[in-house]
Amino acid sequence: GPLAPSPWPLALARWRDEGGVVELERLQVACGELRLDGEGTLALDKEGQPMGALSTHVQGYDAALDRLAAAQAIDPHVAAAAKILLRALARSDADGAATLNAPVTLQDRSLSIGPVKLLRIPPVRWLE
Repeated sequence: GPLAPSPWPLALARWRDEGGVVELERLQVACGELRLDGEGTLALDKEGQPMGALSTHVQGYDAALDRLAAAQAIDPHVAAAAKILLRALARSDADGAATLNAPVTLQDRSLSIGPVKLLRIPPVRWLE
């Protein structure tokens, strides 16, 4: 539903409590070698934190995981384990590129791709 014109973040909380959801009909992300194409929904949990679920097609996840580990955004052991598991789940597309068809979820501030929990997202502070 629509976001009512009222003081922030009260309007956002009211929107959430009334079942507010953002529907993404098409999301495309390109960053370095990473290519993500998907669709899904986003909302706010009871704590006001973002949550969502996307159906995605992902290429270049190995390089993205390496960059996250190098930036210390994820533990290098998590990155290595994720690459092994995601490679096993990926399939080659018509061009021979490894493509992963997997859900991307954000729940309880944890970002996961398929069965792999990648990282914890810092809380969003709506009033700061």
